[in-house]
Amino acid sequence: MHNTKFRTGKIAAVCTAAVMMASSLGISAFAAETQTLEAGKYTVNSDLSCYVTAMDGVEFGKPLLTKTEVTVNEDGTAKFDLSFTKSSVTIYSVTCDTFVDASADGAVLNYKDGSEWKAVDSYKLSTDTALNSKNESVNYVESISFTVSSIADTYNLGMYVNSNVMGVQFGGSDSAKYAATLTVDWSSAAKIKTADKTSSQSATVKYNVEEGYEVSIPAEITVDTDTKTANYSVQAKKFVLPENAYVTLTANENGSLSNGKDSLAFTNELAAGNLTKTGDNLNGKVTVTGEPASAGEYTGTVDFTINYFAK
Repeated sequence: MHNTKFRTGKIAAVCTAAVMMASSLGISAFAAETQTLEAGKYTVNSDLSCYVTAMDGVEFGKPLLTKTEVTVNEDGTAKFDLSFTKSSVTIYSVTCDTFVDASADGAVLNYKDGSEWKAVDSYKLSTDTALNSKNESVNYVESISFTVSSIADTYNLGMYVNSNVMGVQFGGSDSAKYAATLTVDWSSAAKIKTADKTSSQSATVKYNVEEGYEVSIPAEITVDTDTKTANYSVQAKKFVLPENAYVTLTANENGSLSNGKDSLAFTNELAAGNLTKTGDNLNGKVTVTGEPASAGEYTGTVDFTINYFAK
């Protein structure tokens, strides 16, 4: 790994340079003592180091790597499955939100197997997003898979680590300015047990739902003094109906308001239509047509009839 010096004159520049260093992971298998593992799938402890010595030392890689699984094949080759998350580092009170980005310009996802740099077998993007330095929402790399010809203690990876400040490619070639190292603790390898024999059966899932419905009708309809009108709405709630079933409403088209002494006529217009699901509504309008002979509060009623049709 290269030691890189940074000028610390500006916080933003420091954070940018640090993220640049964290952004690319390089994978080359170093000469290391190998261990013999029988064929099978294992979970292992591993560390991803993207360490910057400047700014009192900052580690970008370790928080990004969450899980390592290795499938050892009969021929001695091994497939790595690495899982990542979005993370963050704080540099002089400035937070850099980091993530592995496959969509950035110049981004390369690869690894070094022996002396050869190879593209990863596959990678998977997250369903959630992280913000890059352009304030764009990016689906970050959630996992990568790659196959090595032999087991080693350390590997170099190539990937782009981005952030809300800046991003940079790490690794990807022997001439890369920055590198990252994956160190595997093979003594922690725990074999994932697999069934000796499998079979399958199916179960029918049943869920009985009783039909029902509620219609919400306003308790009061208050007529505006100036316009002599009032708009209202009736709404469908908790509708669970069979296919093609529906509900209709009717209401009296006219009526009378009284203050105990005098009366006022009114009309009621309720829109026609069918209520079939929760959230459906029908709008209505009450209009006072008479002229008041005396002051006071005039009251009356609008009567609604709810009709259910099974088909």
